[in-house]
This record gives sequence, structure tokens and C-alpha cells, in this order.
Amino acid sequence: TSKSKPDIEAKPDVESEIKIGVEIEAKGEKQETNEAKNPEEISDKNLQTLLIHHLEHCFLCIPWLSLLTVQGEKKPKILIDLEIFVKESLHKLFQMVQNKTIKFCVFRFLECSNNKENLKTLHQSLLKLKDDDNNKDTQDDLQKLLTLLEKYKEFVHLKELYVTVSVHYKFDENTNELQQFSRFCENWDLESFPDAQEKYLKELETLQKTKHQLEELREVTGSWVFKKLWTACQIELKGEMMLPFQETVNTLHKNTFSSWNKLKQTMTKETFQIKDIEWFKSCELSSELVHMFPLMSRTEIQSLTQSIETKLKKIKKFKSMQTPWSKLIEATEVVKKNYKLNSKIAEDSDWIDFVNEFNKGKSFLTKTEASVQQLSTCYDNCAGNFKEVDSECVELLDLIAKHEETLIKELTTSTHFVNKNHFENTIETLNNSKDPSLQTLVGALRTVNENIRECIWNVSFERVTDLANALLKLHKTDQMFVHKFRKCCDADLNSVSYLVEEAGQLQAVQSLEVLTQAAQIGKWVFASCNQVLQHNDSVASNKERKNTWFVLKLILKNTIMIK
Repeated sequence: TSKSKPDIEAKPDVESEIKIGVEIEAKGEKQETNEAKNPEEISDKNLQTLLIHHLEHCFLCIPWLSLLTVQGEKKPKILIDLEIFVKESLHKLFQMVQNKTIKFCVFRFLECSNNKENLKTLHQSLLKLKDDDNNKDTQDDLQKLLTLLEKYKEFVHLKELYVTVSVHYKFDENTNELQQFSRFCENWDLESFPDAQEKYLKELETLQKTKHQLEELREVTGSWVFKKLWTACQIELKGEMMLPFQETVNTLHKNTFSSWNKLKQTMTKETFQIKDIEWFKSCELSSELVHMFPLMSRTEIQSLTQSIETKLKKIKKFKSMQTPWSKLIEATEVVKKNYKLNSKIAEDSDWIDFVNEFNKGKSFLTKTEASVQQLSTCYDNCAGNFKEVDSECVELLDLIAKHEETLIKELTTSTHFVNKNHFENTIETLNNSKDPSLQTLVGALRTVNENIRECIWNVSFERVTDLANALLKLHKTDQMFVHKFRKCCDADLNSVSYLVEEAGQLQAVQSLEVLTQAAQIGKWVFASCNQVLQHNDSVASNKERKNTWFVLKLILKNTIMIK
């Protein structure tokens, strides 16, 4: 706004602006007359809209109002018309205040941009005029309007608080007393503000009493964690009698913020409990921390977020490692129990700590009061010894733990598998079997028995930890080791041992029959045991003699086997 007095002759647009205002006034009055001869019949919408248009034009003419106070020469008609136009517009506004007919839409207009200050400036300019007869409105009229405008602002503020909070935090049936007020606020533009104040006085008093609580609730509407806490407190409150809105808000506000503050405290002191993880599911942690700690810097939020996320990842990892580590402990105990040098393996501190920390971690998972820090520490201690266990290894460990009686004991106690020479005889028996399933077992059994013997049974372990690490590497000794091991589990080696013994006895009977027949019709040439086993050609030089030596060798072999 220019402070200097403008030159009317040099500013032709001034005249056009003032003319526009006068024309609007005349056009509006003419339209009102055409619509109804009785002014009371003129629609509120037209009256309020026309007044707003008039005030808009008055505010645009503020730079030229200083010309109205010029003394000496006669005022141009256009300035006189402008003065009348401004006075009448303000008078209508103040009359609406006096008659309590001023609508919400007018107050909304006055609150926009700088309109309230423009109104003060406009009124002060008119008060400087000495034409008291035409200046009907006083400073008191303006003050009444401004006072009412402040009440309007508070009314709108309370309404917006209520709407915002009721949208984000459901009050269910407890808000019935405010439902009519809520419906009124949806379409109040052409409603009288003074009348609304009187009609909804009780509702406004209720909202005023809960204003502080509603404002605090509005500050955390972006937090999903807070909403979950609110819902939990609301469910608890439903068990009681239906409470009025004010008491409902006060109770839920108190209980929810109490839980909220406790949760904030546990997170900063690293006493964040496992049960608290549920509140943050499907939420962005960093965003939630911003709502929880609005005074924290961005760097502090990032640091706290990273710390908590690291712990949560470790807990998730611990849960995923429960089965692998459990199977490792079971399988290690089974193998150690059947290991021939069992007494020489020491229960080392690493293994003891691993088992203790694992059991402690499992216990923490069942206790919702356990802290995230405690479980995170358990994971660190366990992973320090056995971090990764792949799926193939887990399957092998599970098979070892489940087939102690049918496989592990057979591999460690049965002569048919422990003794290398006898094992070859076992393989030969399976090869000669007419059962296809036993024939296909040969390759799997050879790989499993030989690899376990090489990596486990024939190794002198000093610590249980070393034995456990050897088991973790066992599945890597052959590309199909786990598959072959499972095949051996399905075969039942106890039955295989029985089959080998039965085959040996049958072979001995057949050899005895050959010996009996040889005694009756054969020619005997005596030789040493060593000569028989070596098949000495000097003793048997022709085909007939070779057959005889074969019989004797066969008998001797079976005799040794039976013994």
C-alpha cells in the first residue's frame, strides 16, 4: 500500500475501480429488489455473497481512502460515492453482528489472507472523517466484530480438533452426544455463527475441556504404534460402563500416553521387550521414532533406528536358527555317545557356553518380558561358534539324531561295517543279492561308511566343539552324501548285518558239501595255509589241481570267517 496520496487525474484506473464498486452496489440492490419486494425474503446466500464481494472491493480501494480526508476543495463525486460505498458495506457487516445474523462464510472470508487487518485499516480511515452524521459505526462495533471473530476461530479450532481425532481414533458409540454437532459442521457456511454458539454451547464446553488432550492426540496421528496402543486401551475400556465423551477422552488419553511413554523409555534404555516388537509390526521404525522423539536430531534418530533394527534382525536370525542349532546339539550328542574314544573328548567351555546360551535364548522367546538386548546377546554368543548351518546339513543332522539305533550304532558296533575286510565282504554279499533294493544300496553304503569312518570314527577329537564342526562339514564330503545317508537310514543296517551272516552260513554249508564230495573222489595234496591263500602254482599246476585248491581255499576262508 502506497503511503503517498495518489493523483486522481494521473490515475484513470482509480476512477474505474471506484465505478466498479458503485456499480456492484447498485446492481446488488437492483437484484435484491427484483428478487423480492420485501427485504426479508432475499436469500441469505445472496446477501452473504454480496457482502463478501463488497468487502473485497473495499479492501482493494484502501490505497485511495486517504483522499477522502483532503480539505479545501470540493470532493469529486466519485470519491463521495466511494465513501458512501465503504460506509454502507461496513455498516451492513456491523449490523449483521448486532442482529446475530452473520454467517460462517463471512467469518471465513475475514480470516483469509490479510482481510482482518484490512478491515481495521478501513474502519480507522473512516473514523478520521469529520462527517459524523454519515459515520454511524464506532470503534465499539469493530471491537464486537473482532471479539466474535476470535470466538469463531476457537469454534473452528475445536471442530477441527474433534474431526481430526475422531477420524484417526475411533470413539464408537461413546461419541453419540457429539454426532449432531458433527453433522452440523459438515454444512455450516450459511448458518448464523452466533446462533450456532448458543445452540451447541454444551458441546463446545465439552470440547473446550478436552482441548489439551485432543491437541496432544492430533500431534501423534501419524504414528501407527500409538493408534495400536489406543485401540488396546479402548478394548480394555469397553468392559466398563459407557462413559461420556469427556471422560472417555480423558481416560483413553491418560492410559494410552502412559503406555506410549513407557515404551519410549524402554527403547532408549535398551530394555525394549520382546512383547513390544508386536507394536512395530508393519510399521516403518524410523518414522515411528520421529513421532516418539520429536526433539531428537536426525542423526540421533538414525543411530537409534540402526541399533534397534540390528537387534531385531538378530532375534529374527535366532528364531530361524533354532532348528539348525537344536539339531546340531542332538546329533553331536548322539555321535559323541557312540564314539569309541568318547571318554577322551572334553566338554570344552565353547561348547558348554553355546548350549547354555542357546537354551537361554529359547527360554527368552517364551517370556514376553525378556528384553530384546538379552536375546540379541544370546544370538551373538551362539553365532560366535556356529554361525551358519545350511539346509542340507540340517537334514543330515536330523537323520543322525533320529536314526541312532538303526544306523549310527550299526556303523560303530557291527563288525560287518567297522572292520574294513568284513565291510568288503558285506558289499560283495549285497552285490550278489537278487534283491534290487540291496544292490542299489551298495554305492550309498560304501560312501556313507567310508566317509564317516574317515571324518569321524578314525579322528581323535579333543573337544566336543571340534566334533560338532566335523559334523557340519560331513555333508560336503560327497555331492550326494545326504541323499545316500537317507538311503542307508531307510535300509535298516541291522537287517543287512543279519543278511550277511546268513549268507556266510549258507556258503559254509555249500563248501562243506564240496569238501565231502572231494574226500570221496578227490586226490589230496597237503599244503600250508599260506600256500592255499596265495594259490601257489607250484602246488597246483593244472586245471584239476586249481579246482581242488579253490575248494580248500574256499573252506579255509569260511572257516576263518566263522571263527
